[in-house]
Amino acid sequence: MPARRGTIFDRNMQVLAVNLNKDSVFANARLIKDKAVTAKQLAKILGLSESFVYERISRDKGFVWLKT
Repeated sequence: MPARRGTIFDRNMQVLAVNLNKDSVFANARLIKDKAVTAKQLAKILGLSESFVYERISRDKGFVWLKT
């Protein structure tokens, strides 16, 4: 069972940070060979613009966020 970080409070017990469970999609842009086809397919599935997805997966990065 993974451990949860828990809520972080300041000295006056005001909440500074909480845990949120969110579905997220990321890609290793360096591994995508046909970026145009991939952008078109992912955009349709994720409800994003094709140009947005293409820009993200065209970066020379091993990790890019596509949607959270």
